[in-house]
Amino acid sequence: PTAYSKMITAVFDERRGLALGIAAAGVGAGTALLPQFARILLQHYGWRAGYVGVALAIIVLGLIPVAIWIKEPDEVKAARKQKISAAILQNLPGVEYSEALRGFRFWGLCVAFFCAQMAINGTMIHTVPMLTDRGVKIGVAVAAMSAGGIAMIVGRIAAGYVLDRIHAAYVVIFFLLCPMVGIAILGLR
Repeated sequence: PTAYSKMITAVFDERRGLALGIAAAGVGAGTALLPQFARILLQHYGWRAGYVGVALAIIVLGLIPVAIWIKEPDEVKAARKQKISAAILQNLPGVEYSEALRGFRFWGLCVAFFCAQMAINGTMIHTVPMLTDRGVKIGVAVAAMSAGGIAMIVGRIAAGYVLDRIHAAYVVIFFLLCPMVGIAILGLR
């Protein structure tokens, strides 16, 4: 997501949130489809082929399209070709990498996103084993995981739409509280 988010923020000014939401919805599509694909591979070919098949799917559907279509904005390329003069850098948005590393906002965002992703993704990848350990059939558990992916698609597009209309901090708080409630419900069962 970082590669295409960088490209989208460089290209979109109006409706940037919606553009980011649509792009980030691809992660939900993977969450919805990969468990079904993995289940089929596991049932017919075993766990070794399942791992290889999922890895190949990620390379073909994720890595190759990014390598082909995600490009730096022309301003950044031009600045790099001209050995990045100070005048050119002043016209580019953002801050220098070294300046970002010294700022509390960068580290605060890193810690916050790290913790959120650990909790949310850690729960998501263990959904199927947690459900099957509680007696849920594998097909139903995989369907629940896929439903989570579909909810992620809807949630990310909705969050992007709302980001264009409401202050980002409020949107982030709301959309991080939703999975926290889901994790709590799962933990209480």
